[in-house]
Amino acid sequence: MQLMQEEHFKKFDGTIACELEWLKQGDPSSIVVRPKHPVLDNYFLSLARCKDYSGFGTDRRTSSNMEDSLVDFFADVKSRAEISTDLSYFARSYIRHYLDFKKSNSLADFNDVIINNLSEESQARLPALDLLIIDEAQDLSDLQWSLARRLMVNAESSVVAGDDDQAIMISFGASNFAFLDLPGTEHALGQSYRVPKEVSDYVNSGVGKHLTRLTKRKEKQWLPAGHSGTLIASKSTEQVDANGRTKVSKRDVTIEEFFEFIKKTKHEEWLIMAPTRLTGKEISTGLEAEGIPHFYRNIPVAEANDQTRIHIRTIHTSKGLGADNVAIIAKRSGDIFMLTSDVKLAYVALTRAKKLLLPRVVTKGLVSSMRLSRRSNDASLVAMYDSFFPDS
Repeated sequence: MQLMQEEHFKKFDGTIACELEWLKQGDPSSIVVRPKHPVLDNYFLSLARCKDYSGFGTDRRTSSNMEDSLVDFFADVKSRAEISTDLSYFARSYIRHYLDFKKSNSLADFNDVIINNLSEESQARLPALDLLIIDEAQDLSDLQWSLARRLMVNAESSVVAGDDDQAIMISFGASNFAFLDLPGTEHALGQSYRVPKEVSDYVNSGVGKHLTRLTKRKEKQWLPAGHSGTLIASKSTEQVDANGRTKVSKRDVTIEEFFEFIKKTKHEEWLIMAPTRLTGKEISTGLEAEGIPHFYRNIPVAEANDQTRIHIRTIHTSKGLGADNVAIIAKRSGDIFMLTSDVKLAYVALTRAKKLLLPRVVTKGLVSSMRLSRRSNDASLVAMYDSFFPDS
C-alpha cells in the first residue's frame, strides 16, 4: 500500500484542501500531507477517539460546511435539498466512497498505518524493544494508545512521559488522562530545566492560579531552573502632573517595537508564537520585508539556513520546544480569543522561554479598544487575557 499524497486526495475529491507540513527545519523531504475537509475531519476525529462514525457534525457551522462539501461531491446525482434532508447518510456515503477509493488504488492514510497494526496477526510482527519511550503522552489519541499498548506488551521496559497541564490536543482527539491511568511506578519531575524563576513567578501569578482550579488535574510541584532570566510584560511611562506628582502608567509592548527589538537581536535564538496561523504568516511577511532570515513553520524564509535561529510557529506546534527568547504575539481579537479559550494553551505558550519572555506583544490599541468595546464578549476576553497574562 502507498501512503496517500496530495495528488491522491485531489483525485478522489478536488475540493479537499491539502496542507503541506514540514516536519524538519528546512527539509522539504520531511513534508507530509494534512488533508482538510469537513467530512474527513469529522471522520478522522471519530477514528482517533475509537468511535463509530455517525456522520454528524459537531456544531451548526460544521454541519453547514459538511453540507456544502457534500453538495459539491454529489452534485451530479443529488440535489442540495436531498442532501440536506439526511446529511448524516450522505456523510457516511462519502466516507464509503473514500474507503473504496483507497482500496481500489492500494492506498493508505496515516490512520491506516496504525489500524493495520492492531489486528491479532500483526502482534507477532511488532518489534520487541528493550526500551520503549513514549514522550508527550498527554497528546496521544485513543487510537494511538491502542498501538502504544501493543508495543508496551512486547517491550522489556517502557517509560511514559507526559504532563496533563500541557494537554492541548483534546480537540484533535487526544486522550489526555489515559497515561495517568497506566500501571507502574510513578516519578514526578518537579524541577524545570528550562524556565527561569522570573518567568516561573510570572506564570504562577497569572495562568498558574487558573490551572490549580481545574478538575481531574494531577497535583504537582514545579520548581524553576537554576539560572536567571528576564520578563518584559509591559512598558512603563512616567508623567508629571501639574502638581509635580509623578504618575507611572503601563502599556503593552507593540508589534512595531518588537520588530525593532528583533532587528537588534536577529542573531539570537527566538521562538515567536502566534495563536493563529494568519497572524503567524503576517509576522513572517513583516520579517521577510525587513530581510531577516527565519523559519515559518519550518519553511525557510529570506534565505534562512542552518545558522538561522528565529522560528515562527503556532502555540500548538511549539509544544515540546524551547528557546532563549520567546514572544507571544496578539495581532487581532482572534488571537486574544485563542489565548484565553484554553488555560493549558496559555500555560504551554508561557513556559517555552529559557532566558527572555515577552508575553504581551500586541497591535497598538488592540487591548484598550476591546476593553472599551460595546460588545460584552470583547470586554470579558480582555479581562481573562489580563488574568492569564498580567501586565507586570
